[in-house]
Amino acid sequence: MNSSRLGRQYGKLAARERFRLVVAAEARADASEVDLLLRTCPRFTYHGRDLAFEQRFQTSYWFTLVFLGSLEAISGRLAVVDAAQYAGRALFSMAADHADYKAFEITGESQPSIRRVVRRDRGTFRKMFREIQETLLVEGATLAHAFVELCRATSSSSTPASSSALSVRRDESCSTSFSPSDPMRRRYRAPRRSS
Repeated sequence: MNSSRLGRQYGKLAARERFRLVVAAEARADASEVDLLLRTCPRFTYHGRDLAFEQRFQTSYWFTLVFLGSLEAISGRLAVVDAAQYAGRALFSMAADHADYKAFEITGESQPSIRRVVRRDRGTFRKMFREIQETLLVEGATLAHAFVELCRATSSSSTPASSSALSVRRDESCSTSFSPSDPMRRRYRAPRRSS
């Protein structure tokens, strides 16, 4: 089929079919086919909102979704840490009771030293989880602070936000709280850092 007849047929393609053919032609590295499909694509004039506004609006929408998704992921990890701490406390209590009972069976009297060893290990366990929680809280607070700075930079400048808008000042503490539907309902605050 010659290219003019093919062009007339290509002009009648639906958008979905045209897209599929362009992708297939690109995969074959058939530049002439891609060019023909693009040239024969119908052109329309649309009326819409100011393009500069619309781009900013869409960008802010997607940044916000990514930010909220990231905070939700941190919140989920915090919930897992809380559940693991709860399970750990229960397991250490059961272990202490079991060890105390076995020692009593063998010796015929209570052995407080066994409970002390279990308590010491439980303290190490708690400390480890506190450090994990603190790291996650700082991560969430830093993310929130960076998002606020990005919003400030974007709303105050006439050009799109740059990566410098994401810089976090060391002398500022930042705080954020998760949504009221968050099961933990805590206020998160990043620790102050000296510069």
